[in-house]
Amino acid sequence: MQLPAGTTAVFYDLDGTLVDHDHAARAGVDAWCRSLGMPEGQGDRWSSIERRWFTRFELGEVSHLGQRMERCREFLGRPELSDTEALDLYEYYLTAYRANWRAFPDALPSLESALAAGLKVGVLT
Repeated sequence: MQLPAGTTAVFYDLDGTLVDHDHAARAGVDAWCRSLGMPEGQGDRWSSIERRWFTRFELGEVSHLGQRMERCREFLGRPELSDTEALDLYEYYLTAYRANWRAFPDALPSLESALAAGLKVGVLT
């Protein structure tokens, strides 16, 4: 790892840098769909819905929980879901998503290299 002289710390992004978010999201959506009796292979559709609602969250148009509820309603085609129902269903997705977390092959060696170099390490997400 080559860093500018005087570097004392390094920050890593979590999703897409240390952890393979795309894999976890696709596998999580497939598992979620199976549990709901829906067809698998809807990762691209989920990703599109995720991007749209997360952008609305970043713009301050909806809350963090609000974007989760709306993602769930849109993906399932069930706009009538109450907030509680939508969040409960979304929790099934999150459980499947988390079960499919995996680090990229170079994540641990990079972290170990930074620590061995005496750098402070931070993870942002």
